[in-house]
Amino acid sequence: MGGTSAATPAMAGILALVEQQNGVLQGQVNYVLYQLTQNQSCDASQQTNPTAQNSCVFYDVTAGSNAVPCAGDSPGCSSAQNGVNGFLTGQTAGAGYDMATGLGSVNAANLASNWKNASFAGSQTSMQASSASFVHGTSVNVSGAVAPANGNGTPTGAVSLKTDLYGDADSLPLTNGAFTAAVSDLPGGQYKLSAHYAGDATFAASDSPVLLLNVQPNLALQRSA
Repeated sequence: MGGTSAATPAMAGILALVEQQNGVLQGQVNYVLYQLTQNQSCDASQQTNPTAQNSCVFYDVTAGSNAVPCAGDSPGCSSAQNGVNGFLTGQTAGAGYDMATGLGSVNAANLASNWKNASFAGSQTSMQASSASFVHGTSVNVSGAVAPANGNGTPTGAVSLKTDLYGDADSLPLTNGAFTAAVSDLPGGQYKLSAHYAGDATFAASDSPVLLLNVQPNLALQRSA
C-alpha cells in the first residue's frame, strides 16, 4: 500500500498527538504547518540519521520524483509496448514546497512540541441571534463578526456554529469579517450556542460568548405525525 491510503491515517495519528499536547480545536492546520516550515525545515539529504532529538519539524525532500511504474501500452505510460513496463511522468522534488513531496516528511514529536511556536494575530468573535427561544424549525437570524483583537486587518474564512450538547450545527462564511444567515436547522432542546472562528494565515482562532437557547418542540408536527 502507499499514497494517501498510508499517509492520511498516519497524519491523522500525528495530529491526534498534537491535540493531546496543545489542546483541541486546532482549526485549519495548514496555516500552522506552512508557518513552521519557514524556519524549522531541514534538507533531508543532509539528515543521514534524523532523530527526535534534533530541531527539524520537516525534512524537505529535495531529490527524486513521484513518477511511478506503469504497464506498457497503458494510458500515459512511457512504454507503448505491451509487456514492457514504463513510467508515468511525475512531478520533480526540489527545495521548499513542491508537488511531488509537499513540505516533505514530518518529525511527529517535534511538530507537537513546536506547534505553540506558530504566531498569529489575535482575533475576537461576536454573535447574536434574533431570538433565544423559538419552536424547532423556525428560521432565526444569526449574525456576528470576527475582528482583530488589536490593530488592523480583516479576518477571512468562516465560523462554525457549535452547541455544547450536539456538536457543530452550521458553517457560515465571512464577508468582510462579518457573517449573517437565516438558520432553521438548529437542534431542539436547551443548550449553549457559540460561534467558533478557526483562524486563517494571519489571525488566530477565537470563540464568541455563548448564547443560551431554548428550542421548543414543534407540536404541530408531532400531532400530524
